[in-house]
Amino acid sequence: MSKPHVREFLTRFVKPLVAGGELHVGAPIPLPDLDRWEGELHDASVEQVEVDDARHSVLSTLVCRPPAFLLERDELALAAGLHNALFLVHPRADQWSVSDRQRRKIIDNALAMVSQPLTTNRTRVMARHALLHNLFAISRRDITVSWWTGRARFIGQKPPSRLTAWKGMRRVREENTDVDFDELLAVPDTAPVVATLLRRTPLTQLLDSHAGAPPLH
Repeated sequence: MSKPHVREFLTRFVKPLVAGGELHVGAPIPLPDLDRWEGELHDASVEQVEVDDARHSVLSTLVCRPPAFLLERDELALAAGLHNALFLVHPRADQWSVSDRQRRKIIDNALAMVSQPLTTNRTRVMARHALLHNLFAISRRDITVSWWTGRARFIGQKPPSRLTAWKGMRRVREENTDVDFDELLAVPDTAPVVATLLRRTPLTQLLDSHAGAPPLH
């Protein structure tokens, strides 16, 4: 099976992380993939520019003249670490039979990814905030579908159309439950990753803090 190109990660995860939309969380990203993705960035100029344009729009509400920047390896690593943290609370993680040892390895890899050097450089501080400004707003929608002969729950996924068809005749009801930051990124497995991540983007926590977030340094 071919390994995913960085274009896929930028389109399916990084861009919606910045601009808003549905985040696609897949299998954990191993550390060697970051080195490969860094080398693939020159073949993903379109996707890279789309991400940076979205970040520019975010910063345009904070400063008159957002600085010029380009997505680099450290930011790719921050996004990958967040992706792996979200995998730990993904409903398919249990289906993939992730053992305790594997979970520990995923956590360690995520911590290594988000443990990028701290920075006081104005451009880097703003670029990281633009990348992660939606961190506290990440949520998951769970949908419970019930009908006259049964009931099913879809965690973070849309139910198939065959279950929601003929609502009146089959007495179909849908109940939505939104799972927010506290249950996704402030739980024991993900909290250390998020705490380390926020140290790298203090502007995000300063501008949009959350009760479940670690203290601001």
